[in-house]
Amino acid sequence: MKEHPRKVLSLSPLYDFVSKHGSVGDDALRLRGTRVGTEYCRLCDEITKPVDEEPGFYLWGRYDCKRYWHSIYLGKAGYKRDKTSLRRRITEELKDERAFVWRFVYSEADVLEVCRRIHGGKYTWRRPIRKVAATEIIWIPGPGLSDSRIRMIEADLIEALSPSANLVRPAPVRNVQDDAARIFAQFREIIHRNRPDKPSKLQRRVERRFGANLPVLGEDSSEYVTTAH
Repeated sequence: MKEHPRKVLSLSPLYDFVSKHGSVGDDALRLRGTRVGTEYCRLCDEITKPVDEEPGFYLWGRYDCKRYWHSIYLGKAGYKRDKTSLRRRITEELKDERAFVWRFVYSEADVLEVCRRIHGGKYTWRRPIRKVAATEIIWIPGPGLSDSRIRMIEADLIEALSPSANLVRPAPVRNVQDDAARIFAQFREIIHRNRPDKPSKLQRRVERRFGANLPVLGEDSSEYVTTAH
């Protein structure tokens, strides 16, 4: 029997990294001009090497200690010339939205204050903080899909998977239903195949760290922005 490619990226190395460097201070959260920032970028490049260099979709999420899957964020690659590769898109996101993993060792207030200091108030890290507790990223290549079709399929997948950090929720359209159903089934297959027999060390660490403050499906629904095609 042909073995299916895993299509799952464990974020455990990033949690180990921030646990090791949590006492460095502001420089740890900078990407440029610091040793820790350079090492973090290299680690992101290394762990994403298995990710396909094709357009497609990716899903941030986690299994809780009861082995239940929580979808946190659905993203896409293929809608802009410089964002056509899943590997490039995920790697870029892990670097730019690193606040999600540094939140493991700092409070939310501390992370936001570091952002204010190093960016002079020009940026906010509230978006990556919504991805707190993500432990895996699943990806599904979508070769041959046009940019417009990828955007429409994304809307359908967001409705079906209900990721807690996707605040913009376009209304799905019917003419991509077959493609969306196929990709949704692939996500579900990987979620089931990857479901652990017992909670991993990382899953237990994440739940111990955040406890009742973990994001849940449908949380902050009042913030969702719904748009129509």
